[in-house]
Amino acid sequence: APVPSASVLRGAEVWTWGGSGAGQTGFVMWPTAMEELQGKGITQVSCGWKHAVAVTASGDVYSWGYGFSGQLGHEASKPSARPQPVKTLALHKALSHKRVLQVDCGGSHTLAVVEGEDVYAWGNEYGGATAGQTGGSWWRYLFFHPRGTEGCSTFLQTVPRPIASLHGERIRSVACGGGHSMVCTMGGKVLTWGHGLNGCLGHGNTESRSSPTIVKALQSVHVTKVTCGWCHSG
Repeated sequence: APVPSASVLRGAEVWTWGGSGAGQTGFVMWPTAMEELQGKGITQVSCGWKHAVAVTASGDVYSWGYGFSGQLGHEASKPSARPQPVKTLALHKALSHKRVLQVDCGGSHTLAVVEGEDVYAWGNEYGGATAGQTGGSWWRYLFFHPRGTEGCSTFLQTVPRPIASLHGERIRSVACGGGHSMVCTMGGKVLTWGHGLNGCLGHGNTESRSSPTIVKALQSVHVTKVTCGWCHSG
């Protein structure tokens, strides 16, 4: 399936190319400036399987692309061909004066680190958006989106919500894979959760984890950054 690409250039302009059926870049064959984000002071862009998210210097968040799994955070599970503000995070910023520092997009979910090191999540439960996925048919879910089956009451988190079990962990960074998630703490710990396909969670097996769990094999080292591939981690 076609996937999006994006770059932030000097002057904080966002250029995109590629695309998907949701039209987040409109099947553009050459890098093209995204007019809706000009002048917004974009500092980071992350691309998922069929969606993208951008963060401004002031901590505002914009998302666009395929939205049927709730990965855009726009309350309604609908696609958006052009960038739209994630209103729940904007309201949180207005009330708490805490801005988003980093975002990462997975297969069908999104994670964000908010000032104060809380982690917010939204989208597909299998990626860790609700920190509650427990297994089931990975490929069937990803491509056909069943709801309320395979032992789960719901698969979608359509608006950003904090992951309660990570509160107080002082998160340095987050990373999203195709169906799993990782965080790295200021203290150098790594926690993973989501689908355990191919052993991507690092717990010595292929079992899924419903909540963030410390990777014991990395406890003897101080980790400063993590990244996820589709079914692997590093």
